[in-house]
Amino acid sequence: NAEYMGVTGVTQTKMVRVVGVVVLLLSLACLSQGFDRIERVNVGEVSLSVGVSGSSNKKMVLLHGFPEGRSVWEDHAPLFVSNGYQVIAPDLRGYNDSDCPEEVSAYDVNKLAEDVHQLIVHYTKSAKGKQTVILVAHDWGGQVAWIVGHKFPHLLDGLVIQNSPHPNILLPLMLNDPEQQTAAKYLNLFVNHQTTSYYLLSSLGYKGAYAAWGTTPVSEQLKQDLRVSWEKSLPTQLKWYPANVRIPSSFSFKDMEMFTYPKVCDVHVPTLIQWGAADVMYLEKNLQGMEELVPDLTIVRYEDGTHFVNVDKPVEITNDILKFAAAAVLKGKQPQFLGH
Repeated sequence: NAEYMGVTGVTQTKMVRVVGVVVLLLSLACLSQGFDRIERVNVGEVSLSVGVSGSSNKKMVLLHGFPEGRSVWEDHAPLFVSNGYQVIAPDLRGYNDSDCPEEVSAYDVNKLAEDVHQLIVHYTKSAKGKQTVILVAHDWGGQVAWIVGHKFPHLLDGLVIQNSPHPNILLPLMLNDPEQQTAAKYLNLFVNHQTTSYYLLSSLGYKGAYAAWGTTPVSEQLKQDLRVSWEKSLPTQLKWYPANVRIPSSFSFKDMEMFTYPKVCDVHVPTLIQWGAADVMYLEKNLQGMEELVPDLTIVRYEDGTHFVNVDKPVEITNDILKFAAAAVLKGKQPQFLGH
């Protein structure tokens, strides 16, 4: 069964939690931000620009969502490295300095998952000794990660998904639930009106888009990186939507298809879902029934976290991932987790 923990769920551990957060805040202040180096990795059809920090057999692979890029993880990377992990954070296909094919079909989620598969193989094939791989993914990166967890569970010791609904749960809600249809009505625009979407987002700017979705990036470096990424690749970033979602009518989700996804995308890897409860796009009912598809499951809610919970709460998010990862790699032991 899934283990649910909310922000007020374990009051007896409050002091431990406070001490842990203080330590991590001090660490964040002392460590330099960003990545040690940028590497170019050929993953088959395309090559990806990858931010890398540290050197270790313990790998933390970080997948960004829309409309971001690898830089969204720069505040997290030093903490992972200080805890013994090598951080591997790609700009995914169509983003920033990675290859950006023009064809919509190039962004089929199965091709994107194969990119990540080959990326993990690249960073683990030459290393000696026991390998540990934790895959962390937000938003569209999470949609890719669900497929990776389904197709390549042998590569992963743990999977962390941040505000990215499971496709087998999201599609029925989009077809039948008026509340979820209203919350995700922007999908019609992004799927069926690419040019309009581009000009609308360009006019809003990254700050306006973030504000519309309920949050604001606080790092000046992240703001600059987002601005550059949008200027380089916003049109190809948007192509992920029509490549994987079909909405025949511009005003109805009645016949919507998520046509590139497995019909049953079960995942047999220890999985942590980090969910910002203030997400205005994807409702919490997307968590219901998740344990039927992901048997080894922990769900953590962040009451005031938005859809961009990784931007809102980098310290808490990182702390919780590290605790989950430490438990997940212990053979034969279910990940046990204390919530906020």
